[in-house]
Amino acid sequence: MLSNRRIKMHFLKYLKQNRRIIVLYFFVQCFFTGSWILYHNDEILLVLYPVLVTTIVGLVAFLLGFVPYYKKITQLEKVLIFIEENDRGPESFHVQVHQEEEKMLLEIAEELMSKFKALEERHFIKEADRESYYALWSHQIKTPITSLKLLLEETDGGENPQINRYQMLEEILKIEQYMDMVLHYNRIGDMSKDLVIEDVELQKTVHQVLKKYSILFINRRFQIVVDVPEVRIVSDKKWLTLVIEQILSNAIKYTESGHVRIRAFQEKDLVRLVIEDTGIGIRAEDIDRVFEKGFTGYNGRLDQRASGIGLFLVKKVMDQLKHSITVESRVGEGTKVVLTFGNLTKM
Repeated sequence: MLSNRRIKMHFLKYLKQNRRIIVLYFFVQCFFTGSWILYHNDEILLVLYPVLVTTIVGLVAFLLGFVPYYKKITQLEKVLIFIEENDRGPESFHVQVHQEEEKMLLEIAEELMSKFKALEERHFIKEADRESYYALWSHQIKTPITSLKLLLEETDGGENPQINRYQMLEEILKIEQYMDMVLHYNRIGDMSKDLVIEDVELQKTVHQVLKKYSILFINRRFQIVVDVPEVRIVSDKKWLTLVIEQILSNAIKYTESGHVRIRAFQEKDLVRLVIEDTGIGIRAEDIDRVFEKGFTGYNGRLDQRASGIGLFLVKKVMDQLKHSITVESRVGEGTKVVLTFGNLTKM
């Protein structure tokens, strides 16, 4: 019953597609029949016989033409059903085709299906990574929030309210860092749409980052040495600020004593910004993997708050901005990160 209904529906579509030929055929038949009757009124039967025969032949030819049309439509419906269900690979989909146009159409459909499935898999992986990061992020941000609550309780009637105040500001800064990180993580996939390439004053940008992180230097009481001359580079200020903040944050996090030094210098057409510390350093076997997503290394195992996302974002941003980054480190001596900018402007 359902099959008959489908045949009837497709036959009506076939009639609609060929309506001009049908109308033209009957017009020609009527024209010649009418002309014959007009001039041979007494010999009507002589024209009715060939008209009847040609009509039958035309009808048979029309019906025979519907058969390949129906097969073609059925094959295309199978392709559409296959695409909608999407529960098998293209290699498992086979139909019998004979016309070159149909073969080409099915090849295109299978190729599109293969690409669609690949995109779907990448989207699934991306969403899984995003959910994993959000779970880690929600765990990380609880730490400064909990610390902040404890500090607020201690401040009431505490003996050193000023010290608690500095510590609370540090925890607030950490919360801001985590918020910035998750926002930039969401945007990194479409970073090109968010870029604003302009002249950036490197010295001014570094000083703004230092001002934001000044509370960390106060609490840790180690020295910060800055030697960044006035030089301009072509970059995106917002994303470059993220890079400097992340590297400086890591330098502070893993340096218990000594100093953090930030310097910049020009070599021919290049400007290098160097951020180095006297912290715990990075193991030799970890140095080549620090930019991998989710990699925390030995230091990350010591610091449970490490996510392995920060330097991953830094490398992504630097590549997008056409800058370069290198890392040198020795365990127990410290780490040096070098940012190299090749697009300079004159003051």
